Amino acid sequence: MPVIFKNIRRFLLKQNKVKSYLLYAIGEIILVVIGILIALQVNNWNEERKKTNSEIYYLQRLEDDFRNNKLIADQNVRFCDIQKANADVVLKSFYDKLTPEESARWFYAVNQLWFIPHNKYVAGAWNELNNTGNINLISNKEILKKIGDFYVRVASAEQLEDEWSTFHLEYRKKTNELMNWRLRNEIIRQNIDTAGNTNYKKFPGEEKYISQLKDIDGVEGLIGDIEINREVGRKEVHLPLKEKTMEIILDLERELDNHKRN
Repeated sequence: MPVIFKNIRRFLLKQNKVKSYLLYAIGEIILVVIGILIALQVNNWNEERKKTNSEIYYLQRLEDDFRNNKLIADQNVRFCDIQKANADVVLKSFYDKLTPEESARWFYAVNQLWFIPHNKYVAGAWNELNNTGNINLISNKEILKKIGDFYVRVASAEQLEDEWSTFHLEYRKKTNELMNWRLRNEIIRQNIDTAGNTNYKKFPGEEKYISQLKDIDGVEGLIGDIEINREVGRKEVHLPLKEKTMEIILDLERELDNHKRN
């Protein structure tokens, strides 16, 4: 193409057609400018496409993380239910006669009360977006605000769980000698969910263990604290977090659908 333009210029000069040459030169400049503008536009389009693809990639990762967070919130709500149920039946044994089902359940409840939650909310995509500066790729700032608020709540929840765990661990220290290791291991092997199971293996002699438990200094207050903490944890911490995960998942789904349509 440059050779053709060069030959045309030579021909016009030889023919002494200065006016035609000038018009041609101007036209050539215009064509070059147009070519540059087209190249810039194509480059800009490619860059925008790359940004859009990166945004979709992170939106999908965020959606995956929040689907996992919903499962974790479900597990944490369930954990609170289990531990509140455990605390309720043990506290009842201090003052009232247990039903046959509660009596069978008592051993499992006492043994599980020291358990602490180990389900951590997932933040891989969010942390990467912030650490790399790619957070600016997400065009929907309302979604970013909701996700940011969610992880602020998660940080508060984890701080609370750390504080509440001290009650569970202190309870374990106080009750560690209540049952011999054989009985404790047998209870652990049953691996029973005390919030929903009714098929308990019956262990004899709970009256003796109840009496010994009541004599442990400060243990009733610890169990009461665990019961209150787990009720608060369910209603004020993990259930609201579950609801937030569901809301954010819907927002992310809508945002991804918008990208597909565009």
